Amino acid sequence: MTQQINQAHDATTKAQLLVFRARKYVEKRSYSAAITDYIQAIRLTDAGWIWNELGQLCYRIKKYEDAYKISKALQEKYPEFSKIGAQLAEKSLAKINQKLLKENPPEIVYTTPGVGSDAYEVRRRHRYEHRFGSQGSSNSSTSEENNAKDIDRAGKRLRCDDLTSVEAEEYFRQGGHDYLDRDNDGIPCENSGW
Repeated sequence: MTQQINQAHDATTKAQLLVFRARKYVEKRSYSAAITDYIQAIRLTDAGWIWNELGQLCYRIKKYEDAYKISKALQEKYPEFSKIGAQLAEKSLAKINQKLLKENPPEIVYTTPGVGSDAYEVRRRHRYEHRFGSQGSSNSSTSEENNAKDIDRAGKRLRCDDLTSVEAEEYFRQGGHDYLDRDNDGIPCENSGW
């Protein structure tokens, strides 16, 4: 196939042969060689179907940020691939979000608007907010904060199983919930199950 690629004089034919070879590389799990062939094919013939195959490959081999960027190019440059591009963008962004959420768990940020205030904000800090926007992070933190307040308003004794570690730490610091720290070491709910 390499010989056919070298002998091809037409750019479109050469691009197609490069894609065929890239597919063979994918079968052999030589992903970097496949990506190189896809990129060369795109340089010869800037076609949406080649971009789509490259984007799907990037998603498959867990290069989610590259897949996301390619999906955006598909949506902007090739209207016939806008639906596929949107699906790829959604899947890729979900994986990016999942990975970064794992790397950056929720944390409590205290605010002190007045003396004696126990106001706080639960938020998630993600590196992707700077790259991809802050989609979804405020909704999840608001639901966590509301969940914690609802448990407290119900007037029942809080249980570690009902709280996230962040919520347990917040209630412990507010006071009146010392029973969350069973071994009195200052860390609430470290061994939950009660």
